[in-house]
Amino acid sequence: MLTDMPSQSFPLEGIIPDPQQPRRTFDPAEMETLKASLAAHGLLQPIVVRRDKARQYFLIVCGERRWRCAKELGWTEISCRVINRELTPAEIVVLQLTENLQRQDLNPLDEARSLERLQNLLGCSREVLAEHALRSTASICRSFKLLELPPEVQTLIEQNRLPVSIAAELHRCSDPILVRELAEQVAAGQLTRSEVTTRVRQATPVGATKPQRLSLPLATGITLQLPSSTSLEECEAAVSKWLRRLRQAKLTMSDMTAFAESLRTAAATQHS
Repeated sequence: MLTDMPSQSFPLEGIIPDPQQPRRTFDPAEMETLKASLAAHGLLQPIVVRRDKARQYFLIVCGERRWRCAKELGWTEISCRVINRELTPAEIVVLQLTENLQRQDLNPLDEARSLERLQNLLGCSREVLAEHALRSTASICRSFKLLELPPEVQTLIEQNRLPVSIAAELHRCSDPILVRELAEQVAAGQLTRSEVTTRVRQATPVGATKPQRLSLPLATGITLQLPSSTSLEECEAAVSKWLRRLRQAKLTMSDMTAFAESLRTAAATQHS
């Protein structure tokens, strides 16, 4: 257990965030509240770090929010629990995801991406993933549905302008243009959940079902998901375009997180 590990203080300048940390967004108001708590009461729970021999730094496993607030308060040291053994990528994601879920809800999209990454690392079913993430299988499925929504709709969810419950209703609609229109109307306060449900039901032919998606294994921990109706020619064209973008990204980017973010930004710009 992490709480059983002894803690000791280390200089803040020798600690850096893990670039693979699930949480990407930090609510300014919540950060101010945490900073005020640290200023008034000190650090009640040490952060957890691991040694990065390549960078000669400590990488944060759990506690980036506390570390950021400590820096803003001008602290020079922070109490840490150090994991001295090598962790597998899957173990790191499990620790970080569990920490974030226990302390404060992740942004729904951050959570969904983290769960997807964990499943790819473990190469497991959603049922097994649910056991590792201490979640229900139904909850896992709901999270993954968010990743299938158009990029601009995902952005509205990240901005807390589109409730997850309504996003789940939108997922039932197979028309991406209508999905975007309804999401924007919800964000503008023009539609309620019941009205969205009605609009989606009216736009869905009786007996129609959402196209099934296929998961094709490309390599260990890497899968390609696409609608089952996709032709081989369409798949070849999409993969070729993706590879060209990937080769270009390698010139300026160092990891898949930055590459994926660039794709989402490009898609959002294209539809704006």
